[in-house]
Amino acid sequence: MKPRKPKAGDVVTLTCETASSNPEATILWWKDGESISGHHEGVVDSTYGGKSTRNRVRFNITSADDMSSYTCQATNHLLRRTVHEIFVLRVLYKPEFLLTPAERFDVMEGESTVINATARANPPQITYSWTRNGLPLLDMADGSARPSGARYGHRAVYRGPLLELNDVTRDDGGEYGCEAANTEGVTWTSVNINVIYPARITKLTRSTVVGSGETAEFECQAVANPFVSRMITWRRSGFDMSRTHETVERGKSVLSVVNVSRQDTGEFECVAFNGIGSEAVQTAQLIVKFKPEVRLPHSFVDVAGEEGEAARLMCLAEGAPAISFVWSYNGGVIGDNFSSSKYASQAAQLDDVTWESVLFVKHLQANDFGYYTCVARNELGHDHVKVKLRRRGPPDPPYNIRIVNTSADSVVLSWTPGYSSGLPQQFRIRYEVTGSNDPKYTDVFPANSTVFIVTGLESEKEYSFSMSARNMLGESLYSRENTRAITQKWKDGHLAPTGASLDALSDGAAELPKLLLVVVSVVGSLLLALNVVLVICFIKRRKSRHSQPRGSPKTLTQTTTPDSLMYTPSKYQQSINGEAICQVDDKDSYQEEILMKELFEAKKQVSECIPGYQTTKSYDLSQSRKKDNCPDILKNRGMDHVSLQSVPLSTTLSSSDVITSLSDDSHYTRRVLLPDDPTLCHTRQTDSPPGSCILGSVGSHLV
Repeated sequence: MKPRKPKAGDVVTLTCETASSNPEATILWWKDGESISGHHEGVVDSTYGGKSTRNRVRFNITSADDMSSYTCQATNHLLRRTVHEIFVLRVLYKPEFLLTPAERFDVMEGESTVINATARANPPQITYSWTRNGLPLLDMADGSARPSGARYGHRAVYRGPLLELNDVTRDDGGEYGCEAANTEGVTWTSVNINVIYPARITKLTRSTVVGSGETAEFECQAVANPFVSRMITWRRSGFDMSRTHETVERGKSVLSVVNVSRQDTGEFECVAFNGIGSEAVQTAQLIVKFKPEVRLPHSFVDVAGEEGEAARLMCLAEGAPAISFVWSYNGGVIGDNFSSSKYASQAAQLDDVTWESVLFVKHLQANDFGYYTCVARNELGHDHVKVKLRRRGPPDPPYNIRIVNTSADSVVLSWTPGYSSGLPQQFRIRYEVTGSNDPKYTDVFPANSTVFIVTGLESEKEYSFSMSARNMLGESLYSRENTRAITQKWKDGHLAPTGASLDALSDGAAELPKLLLVVVSVVGSLLLALNVVLVICFIKRRKSRHSQPRGSPKTLTQTTTPDSLMYTPSKYQQSINGEAICQVDDKDSYQEEILMKELFEAKKQVSECIPGYQTTKSYDLSQSRKKDNCPDILKNRGMDHVSLQSVPLSTTLSSSDVITSLSDDSHYTRRVLLPDDPTLCHTRQTDSPPGSCILGSVGSHLV
């Protein structure tokens, strides 16, 4: 074979010569089992009187011929004998990649992938290197390798023929180059990474301001891979899209809205979707020009302040295009975005069509109180509002009093609170049968409610309602408007539900606090259940006490619970389980009512206390604290001398009937209690807040 070490591209000559044979042999060639033609070079004499035959084959070799098998076969046709010899051709060649040049690989954005660019060569020792945009990637084949120079980001690295892409982004797409080298030479190839990602809006007309009757246009551009037809669309809920038309190009859509009116003001959505991931949605605002309209809530029309303070006056207006504000007072223009030692103002845009101006009045004086005028203006016109700066004081009466619903014995009212200088306020309802001149009153609870059920009314009567309000600075007059309602008949002789069904509130008072009504209902149910429990406990306790022998000493157990936690103050007479609560006068020197019933012969329950003052007696009771008949609340007071005022009793009292243990610095008033049994009602002069006492069949407790 010539040459001895063939390389790809060389011309190789293979020569085959037989040994002596008689007759001469015939030579044939095969390559990898397929017959090829050779060149007969002649026959020469050989040993033993035989003949030797020579034949050769010449061909150009490539890398594909490496490891090819060539067979030379000699045949003696007379003897029908055949011999052959096989030769394996080795070809030296530089690396050749198995991949198709510039082959494309699709990768989803956010995923990772590995690209195999293995090459073959002879000799087979190959060195690989990868680049992108002329910059080498990091070789991770050697664990000690470190990035150096201007290398591409570490999301793309390689290990020999393997390209590793981690957490692919759309910026990682493009062409990557791979170079393979051995001793025979260097080969280069490339791969194309196609990153697939969902649509993303890159440009949008955020808002368009046009006049009424004109055409508005919006442009929306998006990028995506792959691009699909109708990738960009437009939509708007409740809008007739047949009034629009679209112009679509690759990656761009233009929406035209014709003959717009003020009612068309609103948002259109540009939607981009290519079937990958989720929709990309952005909004474009259509603004149709209109003159300013002041939209100042009623609560901002009045502003409170005091001399020496600073006041903040607000003006809100809607309009398009941009609005400017001018403030004035007593005919003098203050201006907008203006600052001085007396006034300062600021203006801001709150949304596409809403604008705000705030006027600050500093160091208030008497002549600063009055009406300030705010004028909102744009190219189409103007509007104004007056804001009253006033001193703090009692609230204005409620207004807009309405009848929400009625039943046979109740009426549901709603109203709008009046101005209250920014202070919390409470409401009172005055009502009467029309023409009776006998008004009744009820306070609204909770204090901040704007709906209330007036109960206890007569059926089939016309009632008149008016309201007043009060805050910490005083009380308003009653509202001038008298709202009237006629209660209904009882249904089939049975009591109708107190207060018409709360469901009716949704018909005419959707603004009412339904949550508040639910809370009131729940609290009422809990109080009813608590009352039932208290009645049961009282009955059991009463039976237990009645089972004791008459005249036997009553044992009072002193607990560690403070009186302040055991009893709740009350300012009104009530009836709790058959016991009376006596009202305590609210005076400068507070009183604690200690009502007792210590006469063992008394059997009837006390219902009322009547005070009386006639004579005064002094007693030294320092030695009587251990008596069992003394109530718990009077024990261990550490005082001995008591001054008592008394009135004549209908029954003669013995010394044992009087209190057996008292404080020595307390002053008490003895009173006669009706209807039948005389009972002692003592008043102790103290500095503590006023309380109430509860009278029962056995004794009394301080509340």
